[in-house]
Amino acid sequence: MKDHLSDVRPRTLPKPKGFSYGMEVKRGRIIFVAGQVAVNAEGAIVGRGDLVAQFRQTCANLQAVITAAGGDMTDFAKLTIYVLDVADYKKRLGGAASARSTASISASTSLP
Repeated sequence: MKDHLSDVRPRTLPKPKGFSYGMEVKRGRIIFVAGQVAVNAEGAIVGRGDLVAQFRQTCANLQAVITAAGGDMTDFAKLTIYVLDVADYKKRLGGAASARSTASISASTSLP
């Protein structure tokens, strides 16, 4: 790997298998964060069937990656959020304004 790119490997998340939680560009301080899901440090799904619990865990995972790279949650410029039920998401969590995209995905999509 080139010296200006680095894997972000938070200690609070399970060791990635075949992917990286994030990539840090060491020059220019741009960090690309891979997709996060509602899994804890042991790799167990958190809040199965509970949108709010899943969202909180996903945000905690995002925070772990950005903190491991030396940033904080205010450093995110863009989020893309995938949900099974957009109406439920908007009802519960959709009021905050940010640069984000929200898209519905198939219920057949599975978490690790």
